[in-house]
Amino acid sequence: MPDCLFCLIAKDHEPSSCVFEDADCKVFLDIYPVSKGHMLIIPKNHYVTYDELSDRLRESLSKVTHLMCKAVMASDLAPLGYNIQVNNGTAANQHVPHLHIHVIPRYRGDVIKVMTHFLLQAPGIFIGKRSHKSLSPVVDIIRSAISDLENQPTISTG
Repeated sequence: MPDCLFCLIAKDHEPSSCVFEDADCKVFLDIYPVSKGHMLIIPKNHYVTYDELSDRLRESLSKVTHLMCKAVMASDLAPLGYNIQVNNGTAANQHVPHLHIHVIPRYRGDVIKVMTHFLLQAPGIFIGKRSHKSLSPVVDIIRSAISDLENQPTISTG
């Protein structure tokens, strides 16, 4: 899709605060973060909603989502939990018509901020836009946690 913002990000034609990338998807920090470390996981090819995905791509995105959740929880951001959210279609408040999975770290005392965002869906009004430069330290923290997880020895249970 030539004018899709997330397609342009996937092809590096638009800047992003990328924390992870593989053959199928790209993960970057949301520039309207609900919380510190709020990231978006997108397929590199254009799909609007989750139901359009092939089984293989759905599985690939699921594995990356799992890795991102583990990374944010193991990171120095030290959240207490996280939300995973997918908005499918305009009726579900999907603002960018390219499938994206939100991983939103949760912190003590963030209920009002998070609920305001979920209820009003007003990025830029209640949640300020962040520059890529300001997100750079968070990118480094998450990348470090991903690297640590990927370099852990696996234990055979067999």
